[in-house]
Amino acid sequence: MKKKISVAFILILFNIVAFAQERLFNWDIALSSGIPIHSSTTESTKTEILINADFKRIIAGFTGDVVINITEPVKFVLGADAFCEFLWDGSEHHNSLDYSFHGGIKIYPNLGGFNFSIAYVFGSEYTFYNTEEAGKSNYASAWGNGFRIAFEYDFFYNEEAKIYPIVGGYYKFMPRGNYTFDHIIAVYAGLRL
Repeated sequence: MKKKISVAFILILFNIVAFAQERLFNWDIALSSGIPIHSSTTESTKTEILINADFKRIIAGFTGDVVINITEPVKFVLGADAFCEFLWDGSEHHNSLDYSFHGGIKIYPNLGGFNFSIAYVFGSEYTFYNTEEAGKSNYASAWGNGFRIAFEYDFFYNEEAKIYPIVGGYYKFMPRGNYTFDHIIAVYAGLRL
């Protein structure tokens, strides 16, 4: 049985390498920003700061992907991302760090550098806040399983270049346990190496 599995694995690996594009792997790195929509309990503690006129907010993220070039239109994607929200007004603050890992497929539907991807995501979120009404707290959510849908444009697709600029956006749905969940809508710009 082990010989059959080994032979099948070698044949699959050979087909991947034989039919792949010139480079089997590409690396994507990108900076993002967007809108996190949290469950109602999280939003209620944020609202205490958002009603103040002088609040400050920074929303930023980072994404890193490994793209495995199987065939011309279809690629596998494995990656990780972090998405942070910092919200403060004086001594009151509400900060969160969403971190997740994803794996899925990326498809180029023969529209130049336009592509989309669908991925399975698992991750968690760490939140720490200090508000007048809710007090001071920090906690990590349960690990959740969700999905991520992304649309992207690769500017130098099918051209010879060492670095390819990319822009895109994604929607991520992340259940957090106890009937809570997050929606993250983000846009990003980065480089494919």
